[in-house]
Amino acid sequence: MRMRPLTRADRAQLAMILEVSAYPKPGNVDRCHDYETTRLEHFLASAILARPALEAAERSEGGPGALIHQAVECTSGHRGGNTHFGAFILLIPLLMGGDIPGATRVVGSTTVDDAVEFYRAFGKTEVRVIQGHELDVHDPSSIMEIRSRGMTLYDLMLFSAPRDMVAREWINGFEMTRRGADLIHAAGSGQQAVVEAFLGL
Repeated sequence: MRMRPLTRADRAQLAMILEVSAYPKPGNVDRCHDYETTRLEHFLASAILARPALEAAERSEGGPGALIHQAVECTSGHRGGNTHFGAFILLIPLLMGGDIPGATRVVGSTTVDDAVEFYRAFGKTEVRVIQGHELDVHDPSSIMEIRSRGMTLYDLMLFSAPRDMVAREWINGFEMTRRGADLIHAAGSGQQAVVEAFLGL
């Protein structure tokens, strides 16, 4: 039987599923280790439920902020808390851009509306953040402040980069993503390649 070529959305879903299924990944949920309130099945459900947002991103139907927001909305059907918010922040530009240079162009052309949509998405997650910081995600006035400053989503990532690894990926041209891909290719195939990349990073 002739194999159907995988879409970028297919690959994004497989990446999320293979990552959480790989074992061992010290300190992370995997197929042999759960957290008290977040388990393997929550991650698997999240990867499946995200499909509409991933397909929309591949077709560039909307800006990155709105698409990240859509992914959060799509995956709100389980009670496992935050599962893939960081992954969505990385995957949406990659799906839109098609590759790392394309993703870099996507993040560089974000708008104030993208920043506002991202903040609305962030507020719906259960990501732990230190409250009381400037532009606190839990403070409704932060969105007004973002608009008054004219901050794009790229500007927000630049603001967060000193404290946040995912934000640094946006600012640094997805350097760790590239390194992770190289580590997986060097390790071969199968779950061990994911584990070696995880440990190598």
